[in-house]
Amino acid sequence: MSQALSESTQLPSDLASAILFEIEQTFRGQVPNLFQAYAKYPPLLEASWNKFKAIMLAGKLRREVKEVMALLISHDNECKYCGLRIQQFYMR
Repeated sequence: MSQALSESTQLPSDLASAILFEIEQTFRGQVPNLFQAYAKYPPLLEASWNKFKAIMLAGKLRREVKEVMALLISHDNECKYCGLRIQQFYMR
């Protein structure tokens, strides 16, 4: 088995597992695909999650307002994947 294949099939590290658990709690039992992909490289997952928390969970604007803004930006950018994922999250 090649090293690349074995690395891609490894389970997340303890750091990644802890971060994914926190993400799952924040997203009502779901982990967005982007964060699942980043779990293969825990430093990237950690940096991205910290950035998300700083932007979306901190500050004076409520998270819901920021998420609506993200949905509108995705719509303006014609990102069908982003818009669909956000809508699915709120429709469940």
